Amino acid sequence: MIQPAGHTGIWFETEPDDPLEKLVYESQRFVGQPVALEPIGERALLPQWEDMPDPCHPEVIRRMEELGVEVVDTGAIGAGIVACGLMWDGGNVPTSFGFELVVTEDSSVYSGKISDDIDHPPEINLVIPSLESINVGCVAIHEKSYQGNAIVASASLVTGYGECETSVYSLQLGINAAGGNYESKI
Repeated sequence: MIQPAGHTGIWFETEPDDPLEKLVYESQRFVGQPVALEPIGERALLPQWEDMPDPCHPEVIRRMEELGVEVVDTGAIGAGIVACGLMWDGGNVPTSFGFELVVTEDSSVYSGKISDDIDHPPEINLVIPSLESINVGCVAIHEKSYQGNAIVASASLVTGYGECETSVYSLQLGINAAGGNYESKI
C-alpha cells in the first residue's frame, strides 16, 4: 500500500507480522474516505463545547467494528471532551487492551512528563500523566486536530505491548478510521 499524499503519521507499505501493527495496516483502507464528523451539539455540557466534533460518528464506529474492534462506550461527554471506549482482543494472539479516542478542547489536562521512549510521528506528543491521573497510562496526543481541538488516545489493560506504543497505534487507528486526516474541516 502506497501512502497517499497528505497522509501523515504511521504507515505500513506491506502487511506487518505484529498484530497491533497489522490492525493499523488494515485500517489504512479507510484513508482517503473521510467521515464528516458532526458537532456534539445539544449533548454538550456547556454551550462553548457544542461545536466540538464527535469522534464517535456511526461510520467511524462501523469501520472500527469491521476491523474487529469492539465498541464498549460511545459518545461519553465530559468537561470539554467527547470520548469513545474501545476494546481489541488482538485476534488469535494473547493480546487484549482497552483504549479510548477523545476529542478535547484542552490537551493540557493531560499534563505530565513527556516521553521519548519510543519512536513516534512528530505530530504526536506522548505524555506520562502526573500521579493524580496515572490510571490513563501513556497518552498520545495529536495537537493539530479538529480546528484547534486535540485528538487523544490512551491505552490500558495492555499485555504484550508498552502503553506508549499502544497509545500511538490506537491514535493512528482512530485517525485512519475517520478517513486519514483529523486536520480537515468538519
